[in-house]
Amino acid sequence: MFSLRRRTQADADEVVTWIPDAEALFHFAGPRMTWPVSSRQLTATDRADGILAWVLVDDDELVGHFHLVMPQVGQEVPRLGRVIVRPDRRGEGLSHQLLKAAILQAGELGCNQLELLVENDNAAAIRAYEAAGFVATDPSAEVTTMRLSWAEGN
Repeated sequence: MFSLRRRTQADADEVVTWIPDAEALFHFAGPRMTWPVSSRQLTATDRADGILAWVLVDDDELVGHFHLVMPQVGQEVPRLGRVIVRPDRRGEGLSHQLLKAAILQAGELGCNQLELLVENDNAAAIRAYEAAGFVATDPSAEVTTMRLSWAEGN
């Protein structure tokens, strides 16, 4: 049974163990965090950016992580980021569950759209986002902006 909850410090300690190297860290966080990653870096950037961090739990096992950056001055659309599935549970369709939870949580926070950035060489992530309904809006040489909109109340 899946449930969603706000990320705790203990969760952050576990999530960073899912990131095996600098390349994976770049896919997870972009250039804002440095290798070797620590939970302190993860939580510090959250506080600095006003990020709401969440984890997906399957029974008692932490299986996924994402954050939402709510719109601030000059930003129209909330952002989804730092999406990751527990490595030993990949291939089980958990990205679908995680993205569904993120979209529902954004809706509960009053949003009716989400935006994200994804590295163009991260094919698995792009497939997962497209399957969840995200559409590329601004591809560049290295990064694609994707957006999902839905009717209010859904």
